[in-house]
Amino acid sequence: MTLAQHINCQRCSRQNLGTNTFCIYCGIRLSEPALQETESGRPVDAPMEEAIAEISETDHEASQKSDGTGIPKSIPLQSRLRLNNLENLFGSNWLVRIGVVAIFIGISFLMKLAIDEDFLTQELLVIAGMVSGVGFLVLGELLWLRYPIYAHALSGGGVALLYSSLLAALSRGTVDVWLAVGLLLLVSLISVGLAFKRNSQPLALLGVAGGLLAPFLYAGITDPDFQIDKLFAGQKYFLIIYVLVIDLGVVAVALFKNWRWFKLVSVIGSYAGFALWFGEYEDRNLSIGFAIVALTFLFFLLFLAVSGFHLIRRLSPRALDVSPMVWNALLYVIISYTWVLDQDTGNFENWRAIPTFGLGITHLLFAYLSFRTNRNQPVMAMMLGGIGLICISISVPMQFDGYPLLIGMSTNAAFLLGLSVYLKSDELKFIALISFIFAVVSLVSINPIGSSYAVRPLTTLWFIFLLYLSLIFYNKYKDGFSLRVAAIPEWIVSQEDLDRNYRWLYRVTTYDATQIFLLLSSNFLSIWMLSIEFGRFIESQASSVDTADQWKFLSITVLWAGYSTLLIIAGV
Repeated sequence: MTLAQHINCQRCSRQNLGTNTFCIYCGIRLSEPALQETESGRPVDAPMEEAIAEISETDHEASQKSDGTGIPKSIPLQSRLRLNNLENLFGSNWLVRIGVVAIFIGISFLMKLAIDEDFLTQELLVIAGMVSGVGFLVLGELLWLRYPIYAHALSGGGVALLYSSLLAALSRGTVDVWLAVGLLLLVSLISVGLAFKRNSQPLALLGVAGGLLAPFLYAGITDPDFQIDKLFAGQKYFLIIYVLVIDLGVVAVALFKNWRWFKLVSVIGSYAGFALWFGEYEDRNLSIGFAIVALTFLFFLLFLAVSGFHLIRRLSPRALDVSPMVWNALLYVIISYTWVLDQDTGNFENWRAIPTFGLGITHLLFAYLSFRTNRNQPVMAMMLGGIGLICISISVPMQFDGYPLLIGMSTNAAFLLGLSVYLKSDELKFIALISFIFAVVSLVSINPIGSSYAVRPLTTLWFIFLLYLSLIFYNKYKDGFSLRVAAIPEWIVSQEDLDRNYRWLYRVTTYDATQIFLLLSSNFLSIWMLSIEFGRFIESQASSVDTADQWKFLSITVLWAGYSTLLIIAGV
């Protein structure tokens, strides 16, 4: 009698045939030493037992030869572990998901081509798309027990095809718009039910990504002359209703599941859908009031989706949890300020900062509620409060141009940097540095004509003060948060044969990128402001243009030399 040898999967603990390389249930690569017999009580064959013992002993010896970091020094073992990770990443999960996405895109483009060229009737195409979506869902259910990874992808692709088919049904008025909205709600309920039933983030992610991608596929992104109102037969409000209905399903999932990538894709895709809708209809008698109300309603739905889970359960968000919250507020401010309310008709300039101010008040209110309900872990409250204070602080200079805007931007950037140091948040530090860079470039390139003499030097002095203050605060509280520009191991410096130049190089590289940026920016603005003021003084005192230019170049040369000498003496 031939014994059937099996391997226990280290992830799902299910048995696979000994000849399998990957688990047929979860897709992970199987480890060789975990061979077992199907009949209990029967010993493993002697050659196989010796082989297993030899492999186990070899792995144990390799693991003992470690430098204390948990990574063995044995190169063959490292290579095998690296190969195992690569095969798990590329062989078990992504190929099937990419295949389902390719099928979805192909079917969507096929239906759009058939509609444009009148190959088949629209009713037949819509039915074919819905049958394909339902078929994917049924196939996913049938394969769930044996091949769960494939079932994830098939079910998510089925939900995306249902969204795409309903969008196609509205092209040229095939189906009534409100009937389509009802069917969209039904598909959203199916998507939410499957995500809860299977507890699957990939399934939910594929469904929402397909639903939000469908308008771009049918809008003919390769055709620059395409007009989206022709696709929807004059239903100018359907596309934004479509996006909002999908977001209702997103909220239903996100309130109970902390799926970070699902939230992030939903935020970016939803605002992209709004941009597609508003970009097509802003010049076609679209009410700006309706547009800003729709954008605000979209923001509140997404705010509930990205923050509701932590607010209800009184949990502290992690780094990736913060990203959807920041992107939601950032995209709302950018779209409302630079696009929706930036219209030639109507007196919207006086109201452009109101949405941003209201956004800040909303975040502060929820921050207060979060702090009242969870005083022991106020991370969520500080995060929401930080976003709220930022929005309120920038709403004031957003009503102005020129130097008042730069004063607000620089103050906001300093506040963001201090908050990032306190919260140890790389995302906030990145935003603060981007704000500083934008403000510095704007200050240098702004046209001083039309402003009073003292405005620019006072603005520059305020900017320099904030840069030095941020540098001092960052140096004092950055422990455990800094990132070196170049890392030189300490054991290199400790060698006796290294001269003082190498030791100086190691000491210099202990400055991180944020320190260097703040130091360079503050000194650059200092020498830039002094050069401009010296030039203005020489021009006011010189009798001729040629004499003024000569004295100006001479004074700037002396100024730069003296400033460099002071920096060298100060040890900078």
